[in-house]
Amino acid sequence: MALFSLQTPSDNDSPSPAPWAFICLFAFDALSRSVLLTLIPLKAYALLQDAKLVSVVYFTTAITGLLTILIIPQVMQRIPRRRVVFVGTLLHLTAIVLLSRHATPTLVIGLILQALATASLDVALNLYLLDNIPRRSLQSFEAKRLVFAGGCFAVGPWIGVSLGQHVADSAGYWVSGLSVLSLVMMFVLTGIIKTEGVEQSKQSLPNPLNAVRRFIKQPRLRLSWLLAFGRNGWWLIYFIYAPIYTKQAGYGPELGGFIVTLGMLPLLLARVWARLARRFSMRKLMMSAYGGTSVLTFAAAGCALLDNPSACLVLLVCAAFVATVIDGGGNVPFLRAVKPLERPAMTSVFMTFRHVGPIIMPGIMAVALWFLPLPFVFIISALLTLTMAMLALYLPRGM
Repeated sequence: MALFSLQTPSDNDSPSPAPWAFICLFAFDALSRSVLLTLIPLKAYALLQDAKLVSVVYFTTAITGLLTILIIPQVMQRIPRRRVVFVGTLLHLTAIVLLSRHATPTLVIGLILQALATASLDVALNLYLLDNIPRRSLQSFEAKRLVFAGGCFAVGPWIGVSLGQHVADSAGYWVSGLSVLSLVMMFVLTGIIKTEGVEQSKQSLPNPLNAVRRFIKQPRLRLSWLLAFGRNGWWLIYFIYAPIYTKQAGYGPELGGFIVTLGMLPLLLARVWARLARRFSMRKLMMSAYGGTSVLTFAAAGCALLDNPSACLVLLVCAAFVATVIDGGGNVPFLRAVKPLERPAMTSVFMTFRHVGPIIMPGIMAVALWFLPLPFVFIISALLTLTMAMLALYLPRGM
């Protein structure tokens, strides 16, 4: 399929990239991160030998990402958006090199740089997306994007661990780095680099605190952020603590990667979930999916407390299956609610859910694990998704 639409550009216009160009872009971004998804928690646990300290490291480094994502719109007022993408990819490559080393200082610095890179790319790429994909097509696009990005997240964790076990310790990091380079090539060769919105780049943006206040005043934006935060928080606990629990239960690291991969496989059904959302409404779909995820996670925690790790892992994978239904809606509640003229500032604030989660969730887990055994992290995540099921009641009935 062609990566460009058949639109003929004028002298002052650039070819408009087709949706498939953005899907490939997000897929490479997903692969670069997913390959490291299980490798990094397992490496951190091997270095620190304590789940509490792993939580503290994630908590500390995530603060960097949160601060960065709030100032990105201000940065893009002074430098072109495309340079933010290039800087983000350079930071990502540097982070990969540092994370591949087996030392605690390089682990911490690498995670900080990874947070900076993720924040930069999240905001810049989503703004390119909003500039080029019509609002009426966003729900269909999100479903397609999730199929490809979900496929990468499904196979990435297992690939990363398997390559480290059977090829070389650094093999997974090489795959991640090549994915980042592929992202840059796709960004340039498909013409996305030429589509920066001129009008938006010239707008005067509010400072970050004013943008946050403006965001909070809009109930639909506020609700979209909370639902995205809850979804991200559950997956964060799954990505970090399911492999650690697997290791503590006496299984090998490869099973930890396989558990994460198995839980992510249903993301390939994202288009099915999107069709269900159109048929029954996204409100009903999210209420049911959050509720089902909560019940299964509670059951998994109970099995872990009863010293039945096999049943716990099976139930966690089943909970992940149901959680992928939530991802079928993606960020559509936000994309449908944000006003076009507020996209840069509001997108920056919205994307903080990916960075607030790694601050709040590991922070809570670090405190909880000082007093409670590891299975209680799953009880906390079950309570989180139960709260999200109740919040989903407030989505518009027609969505």
